[in-house]
Amino acid sequence: ILVFELICFVLIVSGKAAFFVAWLLKCGKYTPGRRWFFSKTMFLGVPLISSVVASVGVSNGLAQPKIVKHTLRFPNLPQALVGLKIAHLTDIHVATLTTRDWMESFVERVNAEKADLICITGDLADGLPSYFAAPKGRREELVQYLGRLQAPLGVYACTGNHEYYSDYSAWMRIYTQLGIHFLHNKAICLSFQKGKFLLAGLDDKQSKVRGVLSSVYAGQPDCFRILMDHRPESARENAQAKTDLQLSGHTHGGHCLGMDYLVARANKSFVRGLYRVQDMQLYVSSGCGLWCGFPVRLGVDAEIAFLTLS
Repeated sequence: ILVFELICFVLIVSGKAAFFVAWLLKCGKYTPGRRWFFSKTMFLGVPLISSVVASVGVSNGLAQPKIVKHTLRFPNLPQALVGLKIAHLTDIHVATLTTRDWMESFVERVNAEKADLICITGDLADGLPSYFAAPKGRREELVQYLGRLQAPLGVYACTGNHEYYSDYSAWMRIYTQLGIHFLHNKAICLSFQKGKFLLAGLDDKQSKVRGVLSSVYAGQPDCFRILMDHRPESARENAQAKTDLQLSGHTHGGHCLGMDYLVARANKSFVRGLYRVQDMQLYVSSGCGLWCGFPVRLGVDAEIAFLTLS
């Protein structure tokens, strides 16, 4: 919040400075009375406005993610795979501000859409499993709600950078017990109706053991390929490996309008939504949850994305 207030302060002060210069040019002499008026406006108004904006941003970040639905069209999609519905979840970030009510509602809303496959592209939780969450309880207890996620083809995931920051082994044991299948530099063949497709996952580069996608695909059936890769920055390389659809997160959609431009630049121009990269389609989710390191959203809502292949 303090960082966001600093950003607001800079923006507001710069705007007031420009207004002040224009006012001086128009009105002439800068009197003591005018000096008092502008000093009070800047030093009382700026903290108040920045605090209100920050409060709204945090409130938006704590809200339930919106449900968004997209139909993705592929000219090479086998007829048998038409209608495959994928729930794309990412950046849930179970942590200090996560509540039981939020988790329960989140899982219920995902299941209510009856997706055929659930893909989670990293950053499921932050900190140690034993750390507290809001308003009481521990993070390993809140994560248990993810075990209620249901889809006929299963629940699969890849790692994000936050998986490696705090007791990776303990979290992986918990997720495995919950029935979440992590694809660590691995691809598996799944069947839908009478068709087959490949689902692959790459470990985040934070792991230091990130695989080579061409090797991950080697020896697998030549069929439609879906890849889970936490960061969107490798999309061009993944497209060259003949991936049809890449699912990513990591960016949180840029958090705020205006700030999203900087986030896009840091992620090879990808920040949120659907992109075409060579012959591949890339979907970058704005994320489901709230990262406590920057708990603000303004103009960029959290989302639960449902992608239907056509």
